[in-house]
Amino acid sequence: MGDQEFVRILRSAAEIEDLRKTWESWQYHPNSDIDFYLTLNRLRPQILRPHVMVLYREGRPDAAVIGRIVNERIACKMGYMTVFRQKVKLLAITYGGLQGNLSPENSEALVEEITNSLRRGEAAAAQLKGIPMDSDLFRAAAQAGGLLFRDHFIRTDLHWILNLPREYSEFLQSRSSNVRHNIRRYAGRFRGAYGEGISIRCYREGTELDRMCVDMETIAAKTYHRGLGVGFIDNADTRGQFELALQRGWLRAYVLYVRSAPCAFWEGLMYHQSFFTGSTGYDPAFEDYRPGMFLLMHMIEQFCCEGVSRIDFGLGDANYKRLYSNENWKDASLFIYAPTLKGLALFLPKRLLALADHVAKEGIEKVRLLQRVKTLWRGHARGKNL
Repeated sequence: MGDQEFVRILRSAAEIEDLRKTWESWQYHPNSDIDFYLTLNRLRPQILRPHVMVLYREGRPDAAVIGRIVNERIACKMGYMTVFRQKVKLLAITYGGLQGNLSPENSEALVEEITNSLRRGEAAAAQLKGIPMDSDLFRAAAQAGGLLFRDHFIRTDLHWILNLPREYSEFLQSRSSNVRHNIRRYAGRFRGAYGEGISIRCYREGTELDRMCVDMETIAAKTYHRGLGVGFIDNADTRGQFELALQRGWLRAYVLYVRSAPCAFWEGLMYHQSFFTGSTGYDPAFEDYRPGMFLLMHMIEQFCCEGVSRIDFGLGDANYKRLYSNENWKDASLFIYAPTLKGLALFLPKRLLALADHVAKEGIEKVRLLQRVKTLWRGHARGKNL
């Protein structure tokens, strides 16, 4: 790297504030919004400090990778099952935290700085989530760390987007006849059963925070997500994030009620005319009426009227994403391990479990049982919360 090219690491909120104007010109995802980033740092005790790597060219910021040093308990899993957890100091790169000019040269320089940070002992590993697989930064990260400290079982997920038309009718026409039939069928069944007892409320004001969280928690406690330890949880962390989102006018939390009782919800952030979905859930007692689909269609219709450009469904496979999205690409999540004993102690068991998980999945897929296993496991998780 030449004299006019260097990387500066920001390790405090004060140093980050000095970069605010440039950071705000780069931000495109709510996770990496500067105020959201700083708020999360204050809310979560496991976050030790910022670790933002900024690449300068000719004396000016040109690109950045936004991360944090955190005390984390890394789950070592086989499928949904956590075999054990390891407590480590981690350099966690924020999802959506790749900013600025991510040219091949800049990407290589920033990944090199990640490995340098690990070599200095600042963390036992770096974790990168949701990196587009067609990006230069992914290609550099996948080769980082040398053969022994490289992630050989990189997790890949499809990232799903619904680009919205101007009219809801256009969206419906873009779906298959079978999808349109099911939308009408289940909506008709739902209205036929509950009629005027159905109502939808969009929460977006600060005075509504308590009611919104209580009603969503009522639903979330009954879902399979809760059994898996994911999804919406009404706690101080969640409320702190919602408070900022409400102040900024980002939050949209849609709750579907049947006879005044909450039965389904979707929440997310409206950011730069895109809706980034957060958590969702429905009361399994209403499963036959597809309340989640009913609520999503209401949201899509509203967004078309408001001129929202797209819905970002994020990572992971789900039937509704396949049915209603019109764009997708592959994202990857991977680790780079520190070339130290601590890095090796994290790397070896994860690699062995990843190998076992990979072999098991290959066998299950060959006999077409993977989806059945997922359904049974989710049913088991849901049963733990009924």
